[in-house]
Amino acid sequence: MKRVLILTVTAGNGHNACAKSVHDKLNTIGEFEVKTVNLLKACSKPKYTWLTDRGYSIAVSHFMFYYNYLYRCGEKT
Repeated sequence: MKRVLILTVTAGNGHNACAKSVHDKLNTIGEFEVKTVNLLKACSKPKYTWLTDRGYSIAVSHFMFYYNYLYRCGEKT
């Protein structure tokens, strides 16, 4: 049996939804031992997990102009 590790991060839940979909599909195939790890929850303090998750949701829903600006700045580095 092959082992698969799926790494995800909570930020708006898109990453988690994709990871869950891959996890479920691999489980239905039945040839894999699948483990999903949320890196943010595993490696961060709860307040940072909350800030990243809720902060992301607030930023994209209420401050889209600023979010897009910062995102584009990050792409240039």
